[in-house]
Amino acid sequence: MDLVYNVVVIAHLLGMAALVGGWFAVMKAPRPTALMVWGARAQIVTGLILVGLAEGVDSLDKDPDHAKIGLKLLVALAVVAFAELARGRSRRAGGDQVGLVSAAGWLGVLNVVIAAGWN
Repeated sequence: MDLVYNVVVIAHLLGMAALVGGWFAVMKAPRPTALMVWGARAQIVTGLILVGLAEGVDSLDKDPDHAKIGLKLLVALAVVAFAELARGRSRRAGGDQVGLVSAAGWLGVLNVVIAAGWN
């Protein structure tokens, strides 16, 4: 089961890299990219899987911090909402959604800071 957990952790990190890296790539002229949206979606899905595995599999010896997980989930949901709204509005209206893209990017970075800094 350790292998499955580690594969999901890798997928979670790749989702973070897609979200934050995609945002850094367009930071000078923020526009929503499919990479950011898919990275945000991957963060939610893989994060939920990781929590489920940590809670449900005793052999993993994980003791999740529920306050940290709750805050990260709240931030991740906001990131997905901003990224999806920016992408949808950009496709319909054709204009850039600078505020929404910037909010998704900064909140993605905040989620990384919470993940790494909260012990």
